[in-house]
Amino acid sequence: VKTVRESLSVPTVLNGGIESVALANDLSRKVGCGGVMAARELLANPAMFAGYDALPPACFRDFMRLAIAFDTRTDFVKLHVSHMLDRHLAPAERSHIAAQASLSGLLEAVRGTGWLE
Repeated sequence: VKTVRESLSVPTVLNGGIESVALANDLSRKVGCGGVMAARELLANPAMFAGYDALPPACFRDFMRLAIAFDTRTDFVKLHVSHMLDRHLAPAERSHIAAQASLSGLLEAVRGTGWLE
């Protein structure tokens, strides 16, 4: 990547596999790129660039509070819940959440995991 970046006169953005701020900084320094993208990891941990190595429960609760306040579509909320909680739930819990068709059902399923009061 560094060789390609050095041969270009446009900013280069490193994409893929960025799982922490430390890795983003390290690769950016080594490659000399203009930026990095971390989509998958940010879906799982939206607080990564705030310095959190794992999803803070408060971040998840804030997402759910805002999703409810803004009447966000259930499929959208379910998609983000699945990304954020995937690493933290047992397969049966993930399946139960995925099976929910309504926001109220999704909320109850998530409450059953302990991620919401």
